[in-house]
Amino acid sequence: MTDARLERKQELLAALAVAPTEDRSRLLAERCGEDPGLRAEVEALLPYLGAPTPSPAGDLEAALEERLTERFVGKTFGPYTVERLLGRGGFSRVFLATRSFEGQERRYAVKVPLGGSFAEEVARYRLEIAVLSQLRHPNIAGLVDVVPGPDDQPLLVMDFVDGARAITLAAADARLSIRHRIELFLKVLSALGAAHERGVIHCDVSAGNVVLRADGEPVVIDFGIAKVSWERAGTVTVGPRPLTYEYASPEQYLGEPLSVRTDIYSAGVLLYELLAGVLPYNLDRKDTAACRRSVCETRAERASQRCLQAPASAAVPPQDAARALRGDLDAILGKALEKEPGRRYATASAFAEDLRAHLELRPVAAKAPGSIERTWRWVRRHPGVSATAALAVVLSAGFGTFHVIRLGREQARAQKIAAAFRDVLRGFDPAAVSKNPVTVRDLLDQAAAKAAAQLKDEPLVRGAVLETLGTTYSSLGDLDRAEKLLREAVTLRKGGSPAERAESLVDLGATLQRRGQLKEAEPLLREALDLRIKDRGPNDKSVAECMTTLAIVRKGQGDTRETIALIERSLAILEKVAPGSDAILESRNELANLLVESTSDYQKAIALHAQNLVDLRQYYGESHPYVALALNNIARAETDAGRNAEAERHFQEALALQQKIYGEPHPETALTLHNYGYLRLEEGHLEEAEKLTRESLEMRRSVLQKGHPDIAISLNNLGLIVKRRGNLDEAERCFRESLEVTRAAAGDDSPDVALGLMNLGGIYRDKGEFAKAEPLLEDALARDRKVFLSPNVSLVRDMTSLAQAKAGLRKFTEAEALLKEAMAALPNTRIAADHDAYAEVGEAYASVLLKTGRTIEARAMIDGALLTFAKKPASRARFEKLRTLLPSQ
Repeated sequence: MTDARLERKQELLAALAVAPTEDRSRLLAERCGEDPGLRAEVEALLPYLGAPTPSPAGDLEAALEERLTERFVGKTFGPYTVERLLGRGGFSRVFLATRSFEGQERRYAVKVPLGGSFAEEVARYRLEIAVLSQLRHPNIAGLVDVVPGPDDQPLLVMDFVDGARAITLAAADARLSIRHRIELFLKVLSALGAAHERGVIHCDVSAGNVVLRADGEPVVIDFGIAKVSWERAGTVTVGPRPLTYEYASPEQYLGEPLSVRTDIYSAGVLLYELLAGVLPYNLDRKDTAACRRSVCETRAERASQRCLQAPASAAVPPQDAARALRGDLDAILGKALEKEPGRRYATASAFAEDLRAHLELRPVAAKAPGSIERTWRWVRRHPGVSATAALAVVLSAGFGTFHVIRLGREQARAQKIAAAFRDVLRGFDPAAVSKNPVTVRDLLDQAAAKAAAQLKDEPLVRGAVLETLGTTYSSLGDLDRAEKLLREAVTLRKGGSPAERAESLVDLGATLQRRGQLKEAEPLLREALDLRIKDRGPNDKSVAECMTTLAIVRKGQGDTRETIALIERSLAILEKVAPGSDAILESRNELANLLVESTSDYQKAIALHAQNLVDLRQYYGESHPYVALALNNIARAETDAGRNAEAERHFQEALALQQKIYGEPHPETALTLHNYGYLRLEEGHLEEAEKLTRESLEMRRSVLQKGHPDIAISLNNLGLIVKRRGNLDEAERCFRESLEVTRAAAGDDSPDVALGLMNLGGIYRDKGEFAKAEPLLEDALARDRKVFLSPNVSLVRDMTSLAQAKAGLRKFTEAEALLKEAMAALPNTRIAADHDAYAEVGEAYASVLLKTGRTIEARAMIDGALLTFAKKPASRARFEKLRTLLPSQ
C-alpha cells in the first residue's frame, strides 16, 4: 500500500468512527466513488468500528482496539482461544491465544491483519503459507496456522515468544558489550539465512521484529508479511507491503523488485543501531519524500562517528563505541548498507562470516586487506586475545603479502619471507594446545626460536621475521622481549634496503620511548628519519609518521621548541599527501595546544583551531559533535588570549549545538560548561562562573567514572571561584580533592600536579600560613619551568604567587626578584596590556614596595595601573585598595 493511500484510508476510518451508522454508506460512496478498491478495504473494517464514538480522530486507535477486543478476546477460532491483546503494528494487531494439545496448553501469537477477506488472503498467500509453515529454526518464530476469524478475516497463528523485548532495548538495558551484541546478531543472521535458503524473504527486518526471549536468545518474528522468491518466476511481490521507514531498503522505497539483499540492508540498519546506539539516518515519517531521499541518495555516516550522538548514559559509552566501531565494523556496516543491492553481501552467511572474522581478528572481506602493521594493530586493540585467535591472525593475514608489497624490488626475498613465516608458524599442534592452553607469548617465543634455528643463513629474511615478532611483543606490553628482538632485527637488516632499515629503527625507537629510554631512542629515530627522506623524499607519509614519533620523544625530553617544529613539518607533509585525514586534525590540535601552553602564540593557535572548524563543517555539516568541540577549542584559546567577547560567542554556539545533539548530560557538554565558567571567572563574573562550573562538575560526576581526571579539573576551577568569593575552606577542600584525583589518575609526574600544588599553596598563602604555602609553590614553579618553553601566563602567575608567599615570610629580596622576572616576561606572552595577569603582578609588586618603604616607586606603579585598567573595574579595584595605603602627600 502506498503511503498516500494508507493516509487516505486512515483519514477515512477516522471520519467513519465518529459518523452515525446510517451515514457511513453515504460517506463511503462520496469519498471512494472513484476508488472501489479502497471502498472494499474500508468496508471490511466497518464491523470493527461498532457504534459511533465521540472520540477525536487522534483516539481512533484506542477506539479500534476496543472494538477488536470485544470481537476477539474470549472467543475461539478454530482450535485457538484468544486471551488478550499483545501488541500493535501499523497494519495489524497481535493477540495472545492458547490451544490445548495432547493434554498441554500451548500459547501462540495471533495476528489480525486490518483488511481483506479470508478467501482472498488465502488465495493470495497459498504458496507463501505452504513454505512459511515449514520454516523451522531455533531463532525464528514461524507461521503455524491460518484460520478464519469474524467475517472471514484471516488470523495468522505464529509461535509465541515469551518475554519478548526489542533486541536494541534489551541489549541496552542489559548493558551488553559490543562483542556480545555481535554474537547475538550472528544468530539473527543464521535465522535469516535459513529463511533465505527456503526462498523466504522477511521484508521487514527491524528492531520491532527481532526480539530477545526471556532466556536471552534472539528471535526473528513476524514472518506474516514475508514473501517467497521463486527461481523460475524471478522475484515475486505478493500484494502491496508496508514500509518500516527507518529500516526499509532503497529498493523498497522505489518499488523495485526485492531479494535476499533487501533483508541484508535492513539487517545492516538494525546492526548499526544495535552497535552505535543510533540509526544511520534521521528520518521524519511525516515527510516521506525526505525519507526516500535520505535512504536512496545519502550515504550513511560512519557508525564510529554517528555513535558520538548517542547519549552519554548509553550502555556502551559513545567514545568507547567509536573506538570499537572504527575500522572493520565501519566497513562491514558500510557494505551491508550499500544503495545498490549488488554491492551488498550476497547472503546472510557472507555477512555473518565478516562479523566472525572481526571477532577472531582475521581480515574482513568488506575492505581490502591492509598491511601487516594494520593487522597487528588489531592485536594491539585487543591485548587479551587468546593465543589461538592471535595465531589465526598471523596465519590468515599472510605476512609474506605485506613484504611483497613493501619491498617490491626485492621480490625473491619477499617470497622467502613469506615462506619463512609459513615454516616458522607450521607445526603448532591444535590438539596439544587444547589440552595444554598456551598464551600468545608462548607461541611467539616458539616462533622466534624457530626463526633463529631455520634462518641462520638468511639474515635479511630473519631480520624481517624478528621485526614483526618484536613489534607484536611490544603491542602485548612485553617490552623486554620486544627490545631484544628489535635490536637483533636492526643489526640483521643493516645490509637491507633503506625502507627495511628505517622500519626497524622506528619500531625500536618507539619501543624505547615507551620504556622511557628517550635519550637512546632519539638517535635511532633521527637516523630512521634521514633514511626515509633519502629513500622516499621529504614529502612522504612515512616521513611524517617518523617525525611525529620523534616529536613525542622530544616533548618527553622537554624540548618544546623542536617538538613544535617537528609537528609543524609533519603537518605540512600530511596536508599535501593525506588531505582531510584524521591525522591532520589531530596534529593541528596538538600543535595549537603546545603553542598556547608553551609559547603563548595565541594567534597561531586560534588560526589552527579555526582551520579545523572550517574542515569539520565542510566534511560533517553544521550539526556534528566534532564541530561543537572545535568551537570549544577556539573559545578556550581566545580566553587565554584575553579575547573574551569572541570566546563567549563561540562557547554559546558550542553549548547550543551540544544541547541539540546530546540533549541530556554528556562529557563534551560538561567540558564546554567548564571552559565557559573559566572565562566568566577571568572576567570577574563570579556568580555566573560558579553556576557554570558547579553544573559542569555535577554533570561530570554523573557521566564519568569516579576518579576521572576531568573531575579533578572541575574541582580545581570551582576552588578558584569560591576562593575569589571568600570561601577559603571550601576552596581548600576542592584543591585537595583535585590534587588527589590527579595524582591517582595521572601519576605524580603529570603537568597537572603543578597546577594542584600551586592552587593549594595559594590557599595557604591567602590564609596567612606562608610557611605551608612556600614549599608547595616552589615545587609547582620548578615543575612548570620544565614544561614551559618560553614566557607564559601560567608561569608568570606561578612566580607571582610564590613571591607573595615569600613576602609574607618577609623574604622581600627573593620576592622582588621573582616579580621582576614576571614583569619582564609579560610582554613576551603576547597578551594585551590590560590582561588580568598584568594586574596580578603589578598588585603584588606594589605591595612589596609599600612593605619595604619605597612609597614613591609604589605610588608611580599604582597611578599607572589605575590608568591602564580604567575600563577593567575588577582589576582597577585592586589598585584603588592599595592607594588607600599610601601616605598622604
